Amino acid sequence: MGVKHDISVPLSAIQRFLDLADSQVRSYDADLELSVYGHVGDGNLHYNVLVPPDVDRMEFTKRIESSLSLQLYDTAAALGGTFSAEHGVGRFKKHLLERYSDVGRIAAMRRIKTAFDPADIMNAGAIVCPLGEKSAVEP
Repeated sequence: MGVKHDISVPLSAIQRFLDLADSQVRSYDADLELSVYGHVGDGNLHYNVLVPPDVDRMEFTKRIESSLSLQLYDTAAALGGTFSAEHGVGRFKKHLLERYSDVGRIAAMRRIKTAFDPADIMNAGAIVCPLGEKSAVEP
């Protein structure tokens, strides 16, 4: 089990991301183990921090997601990448849209949601709500 990071960076930045991310992980805790794999042809990396033996998985996940994960996402963004790649934003990364997406992109998503699903029936409340309703990630 691990804390999963489904990030993407331009192909030319993969090695740079791996070098910087490794340094960030080692600075955070030199004993952490990683499981890194992905779709190198499109820059998508599954950069997973493994839960140490005899450590509560949920507590570890909360700790990593509130600190180290943000450093890794910041690094991906600085290299022209994204915090969410193959698996999308979904419900678990919805809160990260405010940090990594621009207001215009969120507004466009909301307009599209309103056009196709004004009653918020399909995947209700996921990512954005239709116009007239308030979502945690919307201005």
